[in-house]
Amino acid sequence: MTAFNRDAPYNELPLLPSKINLETVKVLRKTIDASRALARLNGMLTNLPNPTLFLDTIHLQEAKASSEIENIVTTNDDLYKSIVADKSLETRQLKRLSVTKKHFGRVC
Repeated sequence: MTAFNRDAPYNELPLLPSKINLETVKVLRKTIDASRALARLNGMLTNLPNPTLFLDTIHLQEAKASSEIENIVTTNDDLYKSIVADKSLETRQLKRLSVTKKHFGRVC
């Protein structure tokens, strides 16, 4: 194996679309398992008094992790306090996370 050189391009990439068959029995079975798990989660969410609160925590964690990559660090405590209190977000980090959360909410 050759050493990694970040200055040299990797021009031996395979062409797209790949000639590998991804629709194997194993992959399709895993897809079915994932679909069933999501259906169970969806069923459980309907039993919660406020299902969006549960989903918002997932979006918040994703937005927090994404912002940490950009060196914007905040605590879970600050995140949840800002949402529960429904106050204006005061810190720059929380404002940035709020914008990121809105974008993730549109995607998810």
